[in-house]
Amino acid sequence: MADYKFKSSGIIFLVLGLLFLLVGCAKTDSQAKKTITDMMGREVEVPQKVERVVAVGPGSLRLLTQMQALDKVVGVEEAEKRDNWGGPYNLAHPELQEMTVIGPPHGGDAELIVAQSPDLIFFYGDSGAAKSLAQKTDIPVVGVKYVDLGPIRHKLLYQSWQLVGELLNKEERAQELIDYTEGLISDLKERTADVAQQQKVSSVMISQEKLIDWDPEIIFVDEMNLNLIIHS
Repeated sequence: MADYKFKSSGIIFLVLGLLFLLVGCAKTDSQAKKTITDMMGREVEVPQKVERVVAVGPGSLRLLTQMQALDKVVGVEEAEKRDNWGGPYNLAHPELQEMTVIGPPHGGDAELIVAQSPDLIFFYGDSGAAKSLAQKTDIPVVGVKYVDLGPIRHKLLYQSWQLVGELLNKEERAQELIDYTEGLISDLKERTADVAQQQKVSSVMISQEKLIDWDPEIIFVDEMNLNLIIHS
C-alpha cells in the first residue's frame, strides 16, 4: 500500500513538473522579443508576435489600411471619427468610426493608448516625441514614414511597408503593394514617353477664372476639396 502511494505521488509530481515546464515555455514564447531598426533609425525592441496595435500621427493609420492590418488596430485618433474627415482610407473603412478614441490627432494621449493595451505603437512624427511616448506608455514605439510617390518612395514609403510587413507578418502584402505601385508608374511613363520633360508639371496653382476659360468637360476633385466645388 505504501509502495502504491509512493508511485502515485511520483506520478503526480511528474505531471505537475511537466505542466510547469509547458507553462514556462508558453510564457517565454509570448514574451519573445526582437530588435528592429525603425524608419527614424532608432533601435526598438518589439514582440515577436504582434496582435494589437495603434497608429499615431499623420499617415500612420493609412499605412496600416494599405497593409490590410485593421484587424489588429485597437484604437484611432479622434480625427478618424469626424463626419467631415474625408480621407480615402477612412471612407473605405467606415468601421474606423466605431473604434475607441486614443487621443487627439498627431500624437494621441498616452493614458488612452495604454488603456487599449497595444503590443506596439506605429508612430509618424518627431523622433523625440516617439521617445517620449514610449517612456510614458512603456510600449514599443516604431517610427514609420509616409511620403508621396516621388523619387524617394523606395527609401521611405516602400521601406515603411516592408517594416510593417515584417512586424505584422504581412511581408507578401508589402511586396504586392510595391509591385503594384511600380507597375502603375511604369505604365504612366510609357504613356507619357512622347511628352517633353518641361511639359510634365507635377502640380500647378490656377485661378477659378482660368478654369472657367478652359471649360473642361470633366473635373476630377479630391474629396478633401469637395466643399470648394459645392460652395463656389
